[in-house]
Amino acid sequence: MRKRILFVDDEKNFLEGIRLMLRGERKHWDMDFAEGAQAAIRLTNENDYDCIVSDVNMPVMTGLELLQILRQTNRTASTPVVILTGNAEADLKRRALDLGATDLLNKPVTQEDLLARIRSVLVLKGYQDELREYSHTLEDKVRERTRDLERARRDIILRLAKAGEMRDEETGQHVVREIG
Repeated sequence: MRKRILFVDDEKNFLEGIRLMLRGERKHWDMDFAEGAQAAIRLTNENDYDCIVSDVNMPVMTGLELLQILRQTNRTASTPVVILTGNAEADLKRRALDLGATDLLNKPVTQEDLLARIRSVLVLKGYQDELREYSHTLEDKVRERTRDLERARRDIILRLAKAGEMRDEETGQHVVREIG
C-alpha cells in the first residue's frame, strides 16, 4: 500500500526542492505539499497521512503550534511528525519532542537524512497501525466471547430451572421469572 506524506513549509522554493529531492520516491509515496500550517490543517482534515514533515519557523502559526493542533485532533493524534528547523536553539528539540514530535532534523537537510528518517518513521507507523488493528480485533473477540458466555449462562440457568421445576413447579417458575 502506498504511503502518504505531507510536507509543510511557508517557503515555496523549499517545498519545490523537497519535491525534486524525493521525486524517485513517487513510486512508493503519495506526497502533498502545504504552504503554511493553515493549509496543512485543511489537508489533514481531508486526508489521512502516514507522516508529516513540517518546518518550525512559519508566519501566522509555527510548526510547534501546528504540532499541538495535530496532537489534539483525533485524525492526526498518532501521525508521526518530523520537524525541520534552521534554528540552533538548544531547547527546541526537547520542546518539539515534548509536544509529540517523532523527530527533529536540521536544515539544510540532505536527501539521505530525510529519506532515512521518513523511512524509519513509516516503519514505526506501520507497526503502530498493526498493533492498533490487532487491539481492535482482540476487543471484537472479547465482546463476541462475552456475548457467548452470557448466552451460555442464561441457557444453564434455564436448564437448571427446568430441572428444579420437575421437582417443584413453583420454584422452577420463580427462577425463570428472575432471569427473564
